Amino acid sequence: MKKEDGFIYPITFCLLLFFCMFLLLHVGLFRQEKMMIIESEKIYLQEYYFLSMLKTVEELAAEGSLKGKGEMAFREGKAEYKVEPISSTVDSLSFTLRMNTGEVLYAIAHYDKSKKVMIKWYEKN
Repeated sequence: MKKEDGFIYPITFCLLLFFCMFLLLHVGLFRQEKMMIIESEKIYLQEYYFLSMLKTVEELAAEGSLKGKGEMAFREGKAEYKVEPISSTVDSLSFTLRMNTGEVLYAIAHYDKSKKVMIKWYEKN
């Protein structure tokens, strides 16, 4: 056997270091992906609440029973709306969504009374 003092330990150490770095990289990617999924679920939930509120208010406006103010309670938040006339045929609806996490989101829609549909929608966040 040749003299091989100190050859196995540095190679083993380098391989161990490589696998640890590889593992840490994948743990970081996993945590980042998990956080993105949680954030996406939160955004989808907020969008769903806005859509649900919008459809309800649109139905009330089509029936002619839309009041100046109103609110809806959801499982993870509360939404409020306020109606302000812009012209004789268009109303402006201001929506406020308060999530149980403390987030507050705002949106504005314009409702055309003659067509009985929402003609414009934008969020102020």
